[in-house]
Amino acid sequence: MDELSPFLAHERADVRAQAAEAVAAYSSTDDGVAALVAAADALLPGLVSLLGRAEAEAAGHAAAALVNICSSADGSAAAVGAGVFKAAVAQLDSGSAEVRERCTMLLANLTNPSLVDATHLLRGGSLDSLLAAIFTASATERPSEGRVSEAPATLEHLVSALCHVASTDSGRGELLRHARALPLLQALVALLSPGHPLLPAAARTLRNLGFSAAPGAGGRAALEALLRKEGEWLVSALAAPLAPHETGEKTSGCL
Repeated sequence: MDELSPFLAHERADVRAQAAEAVAAYSSTDDGVAALVAAADALLPGLVSLLGRAEAEAAGHAAAALVNICSSADGSAAAVGAGVFKAAVAQLDSGSAEVRERCTMLLANLTNPSLVDATHLLRGGSLDSLLAAIFTASATERPSEGRVSEAPATLEHLVSALCHVASTDSGRGELLRHARALPLLQALVALLSPGHPLLPAAARTLRNLGFSAAPGAGGRAALEALLRKEGEWLVSALAAPLAPHETGEKTSGCL
């Protein structure tokens, strides 16, 4: 695998794209992922560099390879050390829809607590960028008409990443203390409408945000502070989907 790394930085764009495509092809099997992880020190810098280039073909292949590499715990750990998370966040406003989608898949993997310690997400401006991407996607992406069973892929992966972050107390604390905590809750509650394909993922994220293992934990303190300020709105918003809807039929009475 080491012999591929120089071609990822080749002077010709077509050679870089072909090299990235070859790495992506290797990453399509478990044995291939294992081989790529073993050569991570040589390969990851080149893949990260391609993500930041204005070359949609090469960046798409590089992102696909990184998604597969980061499907393993060893691959995710190596990727975090190589700066893959930051590089993926930087591509959330990429001009290529394919690159954006694959980078959101990559973020979902890199925040999965079963694969990697997600505390790296909370450093620098990465959390700000992730939240900004969620707000943008939730405002612009909607399920296709007549296909309510399908969710826009980019938003789906971003909500998965958010759910992962909220599954740890440190992540919950950072999210709930964030200056945009209320807009975040509003965006998640908006996904709770009946039939919305992201309703389960949004509900899981809200559940995670409301959970705390210990009374003194940071996530609980942040939640209590937010509820003191916005509790009335939040309870009303969460109860709305559970309220009875007018169907035109008479009720069967009371117990």
